Amino acid sequence: MTEPARSPGETIAVVADLHLAGGGDDPFTEDGRFAATVDGLLSAASGRRLRLVLLGDTVDFPAVGLEGRRVTPATHPGDAVDKLHRVLAAHPAVLDALRRVVRAGHRIDAVAGNHDMELMLPDVQSCLRDAVGGGPDDVAVHPWMLYVPGVVYAEHGQQHHDVNRFPELGAGCPPVDRRLRVPAGSYVDALAHLRRRQPDASAPALLAQAARMGLGLAGGLVRLSRGERHREHRERRLATALPAALPPAAVLGIDRVAAATPSSIARRAAAMATARLRVPGAGTPVPYMQAAAQAVHHVLDAEGCAVPFYVFGHTHVAVDVPLVETPTARYLNPGTWSSMTRRVPGGARRFGVVVIEREPGEPPRAELRGPT
Repeated sequence: MTEPARSPGETIAVVADLHLAGGGDDPFTEDGRFAATVDGLLSAASGRRLRLVLLGDTVDFPAVGLEGRRVTPATHPGDAVDKLHRVLAAHPAVLDALRRVVRAGHRIDAVAGNHDMELMLPDVQSCLRDAVGGGPDDVAVHPWMLYVPGVVYAEHGQQHHDVNRFPELGAGCPPVDRRLRVPAGSYVDALAHLRRRQPDASAPALLAQAARMGLGLAGGLVRLSRGERHREHRERRLATALPAALPPAAVLGIDRVAAATPSSIARRAAAMATARLRVPGAGTPVPYMQAAAQAVHHVLDAEGCAVPFYVFGHTHVAVDVPLVETPTARYLNPGTWSSMTRRVPGGARRFGVVVIEREPGEPPRAELRGPT
């Protein structure tokens, strides 16, 4: 799942939440700017190793419609491949930029998010690698977390957001030959895409489609509850399903701090409404994903494998701040490259790139940069 960063001289560049879809009412329209940003990273990495990390929701599978097929976020593997083909055809500049990364001998790390867990399907991975022109060593796909010892811990972040959490992640999710089981939040997102795609549809028609998807929404909530109840079974499978540079105890600890409980659901629901959450024991209000980064840091620190940088996506808010309880470590988020933005106090930048530089014998440096 992960491997130590290569040295000497490595740049790890992280982008998140592109939400590439199939054109038309696509939430991603920054093709030229993204390609220019990648080219800038390639130019700056002359003589260095570059790792371009796509930190989840790179592809917005629920937003991609297929001719003659009902809109649903619960994608069948065959449909997922068709959707990826349509996305890549709609964004040739992005695809060409990714090809240039691989052709230059660099590496792409794709971390799955709640909108593109389909990337874990073997056929989808093969399709992506064929399109980019690389093998597993050139285009690596991670189901949950990317960990570079002594440097960075990165994940998309949906596991810390109850309605978007995959309770079976790392323990049998996703299935290889049947429909992907998605969390409840994916159905809510699909309804929004459905309304945007059919602005002139009659109310009865939309309600009928929403009712069909409502069954999946209920199923997602049931799976969340069931998945969190059977913790012991989950932990046995998780310990063997996610081999990493991280100790198994750290992976299990991170899974526990992200678990959905009645109290955590109530806290995080309030956090999503107010964009604030109180870190237990700290007495300081912080955004909920920063609280998650702090919790992950505590787990890693207890196992002797803490890092200076914790990078998450999912919130669509670009930020670079010290952890409240551990100011020597930092929480960074590159924001979203899509049109699905959030208003936040202080007018934070909409999107960017987290760039981490490491040199032999020197501590790593991290910076949140704007696009080229």
